[in-house]
Amino acid sequence: AQTMPSVAAAPPEPSVFDTMRTVPIAYEAPERAQFARAFEVTVVVDATGDDTAVDALDGTGQVIEGEAQVTDRVRVSVTGAAFELEGQSPEIQVLSPMTENIWRWKATARQAGEQDLAVEIFALDGDDALPVRTYRGKISIEVTRLGQAIQLAQDANPIAMLLGGVGAALAGFFGFVGFFRKRR
Repeated sequence: AQTMPSVAAAPPEPSVFDTMRTVPIAYEAPERAQFARAFEVTVVVDATGDDTAVDALDGTGQVIEGEAQVTDRVRVSVTGAAFELEGQSPEIQVLSPMTENIWRWKATARQAGEQDLAVEIFALDGDDALPVRTYRGKISIEVTRLGQAIQLAQDANPIAMLLGGVGAALAGFFGFVGFFRKRR
């Protein structure tokens, strides 16, 4: 009888969960901010073996810390409808075993009152992003008198502003002409 050669089964491919590890993370943002004034939002992921990521923060705002299971590549994003956000560091970073990975954003409040800001951390597996941690916080946006004027100008209808400006200019012109007619 003839026997078939045995074929060894290939070991199963490791899943993304097999490559994940738990690391400390920390997030810092102010509890209060000024309308139309930039402030910094910082997120730290520490894959160095340290037991905290807080030591990489400035300590000037509200600090929230925790842990997350991540892969060697991490993406962090910050979102908030009431804020103009500008990234100051790469959104995707390869975790360093020698120093903390730091993400920074410059945030500018565009609406007054209590506003939501969300930080989302993703473990990357090739092109796939697996959400691993989300922080939601509130920032109280205070408006100064100058800020109120800026907000009023931003909220105003541009056509109404233009018509109001043209009307004021015409009223000034006719008032000027009337003043000199009476003096003759």
